[in-house]
Amino acid sequence: PPPRCRRCGFPRTASRRRHAAGARSRARPGSRAGCRRAGRCHPRSAVASMASARCCTGWSGGPYGVGNRMKLSYTRAMITAAMNRELDNVAYEAHSVFGFDMPTSCPNVPSELLIPVNTWQDKEAYTAKAYELAAMFVKNFEKYASQANEEILAAAPKTH
Repeated sequence: PPPRCRRCGFPRTASRRRHAAGARSRARPGSRAGCRRAGRCHPRSAVASMASARCCTGWSGGPYGVGNRMKLSYTRAMITAAMNRELDNVAYEAHSVFGFDMPTSCPNVPSELLIPVNTWQDKEAYTAKAYELAAMFVKNFEKYASQANEEILAAAPKTH
């Protein structure tokens, strides 16, 4: 079987370059070189992984059938701002359920789109859906909780 990446366990591929002697080169056992998922499981930074990923535009403004898909131009503007470090000195607001920080302004993106609850007409429905999603995250993470440290456990979303 092919050697596996020591970080993610995904099979590594042999390099297609040839040595001077004509033999195929292979990544050293246990190294991350040659991992087919190198761009996804071994990101250089959060910004680099955002830029290298094909960013999926999210759903905004309500549940399916009510809201709309986020415009691709806004998604690109957010990624561009992150890559150009234009979000380093803006104000952030913490999400009430998930706890992550959301920028309150971003070049070329309407400010009301940056805080998800502001895009929903029914704010109570948004909050209920956020808690439902948080409960799903927590339930799914239960099988990994014994392997997580206190810092990871403390970052869990609020479910009430």
